[in-house]
Amino acid sequence: KLEKGGKLMQLVWQHMECSLQDCPEQNEQAQELAEDEAMLQSEGAHDFPQKIVSSIEGAHPANILCVRLIPGRDEVLTGAGDGCVRRVGFDAQSAWTTHLGGGGVLCIDLHPSHTSCPATQVSSEAPLQEHLGAVGSMDGCVRLVNTGTGACVAVCQSHSKYAGGLTWVGDGTCLVSCSYDHSVVVHGFGGSNAKDEHSPDRDLLTIIRRVEFASVVQHVAALHDGHSVAIAVRDSCFLRILDTQDKERSEIITVNLNAAGDDHVSFFPCHVAVSPCGRLLLVSTNKGRLLVLRRRGANNHSWRHCPTLGFMQLAVENFHNFSATWHGDSCLAFAVAAGAQVWVYHTGTGKVVLKLDLHKINVRGMDFDGRRLVTCSFDKTVKVLM
Repeated sequence: KLEKGGKLMQLVWQHMECSLQDCPEQNEQAQELAEDEAMLQSEGAHDFPQKIVSSIEGAHPANILCVRLIPGRDEVLTGAGDGCVRRVGFDAQSAWTTHLGGGGVLCIDLHPSHTSCPATQVSSEAPLQEHLGAVGSMDGCVRLVNTGTGACVAVCQSHSKYAGGLTWVGDGTCLVSCSYDHSVVVHGFGGSNAKDEHSPDRDLLTIIRRVEFASVVQHVAALHDGHSVAIAVRDSCFLRILDTQDKERSEIITVNLNAAGDDHVSFFPCHVAVSPCGRLLLVSTNKGRLLVLRRRGANNHSWRHCPTLGFMQLAVENFHNFSATWHGDSCLAFAVAAGAQVWVYHTGTGKVVLKLDLHKINVRGMDFDGRRLVTCSFDKTVKVLM
C-alpha cells in the first residue's frame, strides 16, 4: 500500500507540475510564494556593515546633506548646506572642494560609468562620464561636476524650487530629477567632454521632458529595465512609474500602495529603494511604514504587495529625512530612523535586527555599495561602516 501510495503521489505531483507549466500565472504565483518562503526562512547575511571604521569630521562647516561612495576608493563625495561639494577620503583628507552657490546641495548621484581612478590620475583625455557626478541644489539647478577636478562642467535650471532628488537611468544617457515645484524633469546627457571647465557647457545637459504633478515630488529611483523610474509624490497613495523612452508620452503608470486597493490617502511615499535583483521595491512612507512591492513577471510597470512578508514599522520624527537601502541578498534592509539611528530589518519577518547609533542628531542620507555603508548627518560628520 505504501509503495502504491508513493507512486500515486508521484503521479499527482507530475500532474501539478504540468498544470503549472500550462498556466503561467499560477506558475508565477508559485514562484512568488517560494521567494517569500525563502525570505522568511533566511537568516540574512551575518556580515552586514555594523561597525564604524571611520568618522570623517571637519569636511564641511555646515550640515552635510548628501553622500555618495566613490567606486573602488576609500573616498566619498559630500554635499552640504553651504552649497559646497567635496571629494574627501576616509582619512578626512580632501582632494578638492567646489562651491556651487545657489543654496545647499541636496542630492548627488554618480554616473553609472564612474571609475575607481584617483582624483590625481584623472586624465583630460578620459571620457567625462568616467568621472562625473550629478548634483541637485536648493536653487533648483541640476549641475554636472567633474569628480576628478571638482569643476562644474554643466548647469541646467531644471526647477523653480528645491531639486530634492535625482538619478541616472540605464547607461547614463538620461538623468531624471524631482523637485518641490511639483515636477519631474528628464534630461538628456551629451556624453562628451566639456570644452572649458571654467565655463559650464549648457548643451551638455538638456531638458527632454517635464512632467507636472499635484504635489511635491519626494524622490525618484531608477528601475532595472534601463529606462524607467519610480516616483514618490506627496499626498498621494499611488507610486508612479515613468518610462523615459516613451516618445508618445502616454499616461503615467500608477501603483496603488493601499493593500485594499482603495484611493484613501492615509499615508504617502517618501523614498523608494530598488533591490539589487531589481524585483523588489522598498517604499518608505510618511507614517513610518515600510512597504515591499514585487515586480510582476518581467514587466517593470506592474508591481504589487508582498502580503506574506512581515510588517515593518520605522520610528520617525517631525520633518523626518527618509532614506533606505537594501543589502545585497535582499533579506536585509537599512533605513534611517528617529534619534539619529539607522535600523537594520529582516525583510522576510519585518523584525528589527539591529539599531545602529551613529550620529548625535538627524541622519540626512546614506549610501551602500554592497560592502561599505556611509551615512551623513546634521552633526556635520560622515560615518563609514563595514
